[in-house]
Amino acid sequence: SSRRGTSERALAPAPESEGAIETNWSRRRLLARVSIVLVMLGVGGAAFFRAGSRATPTGPVRADEPALIPSDPAFVATSGQSPKITPTEDHYTVDIDLENPLIGESSWRLRVDGAVENELSFTLDDLRAMRTVERLYNLSCISNQVGGSLIGNSRWTGVPLDTLFDMAVPRSEAVTLLARSYDGYEEGILLDDIRNKGALIAIGMNGMLLPRDHGFPARMLFPNHYGMRSVKWLTKITLLTEDREGYWAQRGWDRDAVVRTQSRVDAPRDGEEVRGPFVCVGVAWAGARGVAGVEVSPDGGETWQAAQLETELSALSWRRWRVELDLPAGRHTLAVRATDGTGMQQEARERDPHPSGASGYHRVVVRVL
Repeated sequence: SSRRGTSERALAPAPESEGAIETNWSRRRLLARVSIVLVMLGVGGAAFFRAGSRATPTGPVRADEPALIPSDPAFVATSGQSPKITPTEDHYTVDIDLENPLIGESSWRLRVDGAVENELSFTLDDLRAMRTVERLYNLSCISNQVGGSLIGNSRWTGVPLDTLFDMAVPRSEAVTLLARSYDGYEEGILLDDIRNKGALIAIGMNGMLLPRDHGFPARMLFPNHYGMRSVKWLTKITLLTEDREGYWAQRGWDRDAVVRTQSRVDAPRDGEEVRGPFVCVGVAWAGARGVAGVEVSPDGGETWQAAQLETELSALSWRRWRVELDLPAGRHTLAVRATDGTGMQQEARERDPHPSGASGYHRVVVRVL
């Protein structure tokens, strides 16, 4: 979910947070529009309009191995709670380019080269014709604040990266996968870290072809890691015989970027007035470790109460939770914490997103009437 763009050429020390993006985007869009008008006037607008008129193809995408979404009649979802699957239009994007790449399907190729026995080249039709799988993966941004919205849980359809490895046959001296985006962004991943780990070359999202903002024609998904390692608009995979860090790792962010165990209160909202008793709901996630338990504190962390968990969608999805609270009238600080599948509890220490992702408990203050 992170890419190199015009603003990054100044070698910024960190990616922009959600707030920074929201603050700067209107100004950037205005500057971009002014620049476009000047270019159109100076060098001819016809070419621009021809390029801009291309639309990203849409339509359903087939999965030979569809994901199974379990139901849980015992879990009653409540108003304000995140859905099991994030609607595509609601799934976060963190975009640094002034304009996201608009790639023509007919000219796009995914190339696999470097330290391999067989160099390969795929069109989108080639990938669609291969055996495809659908996976439920949670994707979050490393710059997400505790309780933030830069996270989504989607159904991704694509070809397992291991299938391409089997076809290309990495040579014994290959140590690093270098994934390159259409806009020049690069991410370096040690082969031992990504082989047989469920990585996917995704061509579909929630049953449809990838939207432009999510990486059409194809993106790499590296589950259990923050979104900066899942390269959008993928054009090349090169196997190298030496180590190579990715763009953000070169600028001080965590090279591994493994997702921390986190949880969030969806409802009630911070500052909301409620009538008791009431239901508190939210989501929790822990990368590949899965979520084994969630607890809610009605008094800012002094005491804790176990929450009901919905049946797990997949180990790499978020998990919804709910708890009924009967509190006296007045102001109360609610806090939430999760325990992952290894038995490790979410870290209580508050940390900023840089360099390894935020930590701490999400808290909301409510007034019981």
